Amino acid sequence: MKVRRREKGKNSTFQTLDAGWGMMEIIVGILLAAIVGFISLHLINLGLAMYKLNSGAKGVAEKLETAKQMAVTQNKEISVLFDANANKFGIDRNTNGKLESAEAEDMPDGVSISQDGQVVFSRAGRLLKDSKEPSIVIRNTRDSRRVSVSSMGAIEID
Repeated sequence: MKVRRREKGKNSTFQTLDAGWGMMEIIVGILLAAIVGFISLHLINLGLAMYKLNSGAKGVAEKLETAKQMAVTQNKEISVLFDANANKFGIDRNTNGKLESAEAEDMPDGVSISQDGQVVFSRAGRLLKDSKEPSIVIRNTRDSRRVSVSSMGAIEID
């Protein structure tokens, strides 16, 4: 938008002033908006990945706690199986030592179990005497969480 203004003392001369946005201001504004948008998108993706990782670790800890309670209430040994290749875990309800599709629970997308394993709870809710204290590592591309079970049956997420 052009504004004309008359200068003092001269009758016929006008000065033109530009008002509004120039091309350079528009380009800088678009670049700033793009930078802020990309940073925001990156932070959202990081937050989503951490949410999925924490959700996977919490799911494993809850499944271990459920198996522990089942062992105490049913007065028998209960196993939780981990299959790293299929990225599944679950309680071995029919005690055949295999993780079947009806027993299995998938890990969230982008989150994986580091290795195959088995956690067996005794009738008292503790680990069996001969078993070592398991440590289940759950990871994504950026971080990892460790779910551990003590010999007394205490379950922790690190």
